[in-house]
Amino acid sequence: TFFPSSQPPTAPETSVGDDEPTNEPSSSPSTEPTLEPTDEPTNEPSSLPSTEPTLEPTDEPTNEPSSEPTNEPTLIPTDEPTASVSATAIFIQKMTISKKVLSKGKKHKFTFQFTIKDEKNKKVKGANVKLEYRQGNNTTPVSKVSPTSGKAKISFTVKTKKGSVTISSSGIDAPVGYAYDMDLNHKYSDDCPAFSENCASYVFD
Repeated sequence: TFFPSSQPPTAPETSVGDDEPTNEPSSSPSTEPTLEPTDEPTNEPSSLPSTEPTLEPTDEPTNEPSSEPTNEPTLIPTDEPTASVSATAIFIQKMTISKKVLSKGKKHKFTFQFTIKDEKNKKVKGANVKLEYRQGNNTTPVSKVSPTSGKAKISFTVKTKKGSVTISSSGIDAPVGYAYDMDLNHKYSDDCPAFSENCASYVFD
């Protein structure tokens, strides 16, 4: 073999890193923070709002209502009732009074008989006839409801030693559909309707 030099051949060199590997980290750790902290905020605060306030409303107000008002009511009122109801007048068509002496004159028994009819001359059932009799300072109410016959009978007894008896009426409670009219009552005496304004009471000894 021919060698151009007197030096023996050498093996090719292998490239190796300049530093030999180690278990130590490349940099020494530090307990100091990377950045130095500061008490100052990143951005300087401002007392001014981000958006400038305004005293003007977003939408311009108006004095006009959204809907045009009207003086007319939604429903037209009426003075007439929903259903037309006409009450039929009732009255005392006939009245009789009787007095009976009891206990040798120590007591008197009075009996009033009424016939209640309407303006169509029909007998009225369910009319409550109310009387009051008074002796001295004592007033006692008595009443009777008319049956189908329209006749109501009221009786009561008083002591004669207590003096005269004054009998009056506080009216008649008419059934549904009727109205009591005292001016149509039977004329018992004094040529005026019984228990009407001009003949409101009767006195008996």
